Amino acid sequence: MFANIRELGRSESASSVLPMAIALLHVVRRSVAGSRGAAHVELTILGSRIAEFAGYMVQEMGDSRSAVWWTEQAVRIAALVGDRDMSSYALVRRSLIALYCEEPTQVVAFAQQVGRNPEVPSRIRWLAAQREAQGHALR
Repeated sequence: MFANIRELGRSESASSVLPMAIALLHVVRRSVAGSRGAAHVELTILGSRIAEFAGYMVQEMGDSRSAVWWTEQAVRIAALVGDRDMSSYALVRRSLIALYCEEPTQVVAFAQQVGRNPEVPSRIRWLAAQREAQGHALR
């Protein structure tokens, strides 16, 4: 279902897709409460990804403050099962939000926090390097 909602997010307005993502997040949260073991971890991580996607949708709607809030929720949810990658990815998202707000110093600062950590997966470090370059270009 999440894959379908993400696909809709590419062709439909964010204001149309966001309620679906939030509804799915509520379903996943209820499922997490009754799950154990690997299913619990997988559902919790799914919930964090949905929250991050909701942040992206509200960012597309022009609401940077809510985008940051949803991104923080994604980090909080992921941390419940020890997923540290989301916190690194959230810094990349914060960097992108700052880019759209035309705040080059913040873009670079968030991106550099990620790039300095060798434990961060290479894909996330690559995204951070891209954001850092965009921040320098904006400056």
